[in-house]
Amino acid sequence: MKNLAYKTVRGGAWGKTSSRVVIAHGLLGNSSNWATVSRRMAEHDLLRSKLHEIDMLDMRNHGNSPHASPHTNAVLASDLEVFTLQRQAVTSPPDDGGVVLIGHSMGGLALMATLLRRANESSLLLPSMEELQMRLTRGDYYGWKDEQGFAQEMRSVNESMGFPAQQPLDALFGCKEAVSPASSRHSPQKEEKRGPRVNAAIVVDIAPTSRVGSQSAREQSVAVTLDAMARADLSRMTSIRDATEELERVGVREKSMRDFLLTNLILDSKTRKSKWRCNLPVLCTDYNRMELGLLDWFLNAPVEGGCSNGGMVAPTRCAIPTLFVFGSESPYNRPEDRLLIDRFFSKVTQAEVVGAGHFVHYEKMQEFVETVAPFLARYLLNTEKGGN
Repeated sequence: MKNLAYKTVRGGAWGKTSSRVVIAHGLLGNSSNWATVSRRMAEHDLLRSKLHEIDMLDMRNHGNSPHASPHTNAVLASDLEVFTLQRQAVTSPPDDGGVVLIGHSMGGLALMATLLRRANESSLLLPSMEELQMRLTRGDYYGWKDEQGFAQEMRSVNESMGFPAQQPLDALFGCKEAVSPASSRHSPQKEEKRGPRVNAAIVVDIAPTSRVGSQSAREQSVAVTLDAMARADLSRMTSIRDATEELERVGVREKSMRDFLLTNLILDSKTRKSKWRCNLPVLCTDYNRMELGLLDWFLNAPVEGGCSNGGMVAPTRCAIPTLFVFGSESPYNRPEDRLLIDRFFSKVTQAEVVGAGHFVHYEKMQEFVETVAPFLARYLLNTEKGGN
């Protein structure tokens, strides 16, 4: 697949050896959903002097990014990994301040998959594919079968960046000193050390165990929303007013949701023809595969470990500092899911934005910024002389 589209907001430390933020949006969103909040973060007193830039992605099958199948948690994680590595490699001067990843909903699940699978390279990447498949079939991974192909996706990311297929990248995604992709092709004598790639992560209104479309209110269901979009008659949607009425006709009752879905509509004012910007057929087919594909491995294993114990392989938690931000009124803010976050991440902070629903960063924008700014300030690193 071709590279993801993205938009950029420059920070006050642009052009210096400071940190970046990369944002992955949720289902049916796009980079523009994060434009205003990104500008507010870039202008925040705690962040301005430490921030190189904020990159807001269009995930595959959304916005201006390519349409491609499949649309699984594993391939979304690969897209995020490749963007992070490629963007770091071309940044000038080198971004030794590292990067903080932010993901909302679907983007949050992709972010978690990236960090969790790279935390488990010893179990997923180092064995040969033949050995791994044998052990998966035997049940050594506590019954987890890697149906989305995480192990192969990790190898594909490595190869696309010029790394050997089985080279661990835990130093790039694990807060350790790393070798840059460009220098990795050279002899050991010419290798240049680079700073940490991922300093921290922020996951917005989703938990590792959240089930997509499992909300109690039927009209909020992902499946119902996608089905309504598929049933909408595009020939009737010749204006925004007509499109709004058509979405209401097919069952999208909430005005806020209709307005959100209309951000996916491309309306040609000359021909008065419309089409969906997102790759709706693929999203309808794969929406259940956007959930964390590593889930069963982590939940079935009695303890973490990342090593064999009597033939069984337990997963290792991600050690990157991670902030989980939930809307107090969101259907994804479920105590039973939040209690299990520690099974996946060892350095966790949780926060709630009062009065916000699922779209925390939009519904309570300033409150969201004030919630994440202190955490970001701690992990955005300005390494210029006199920086902090």
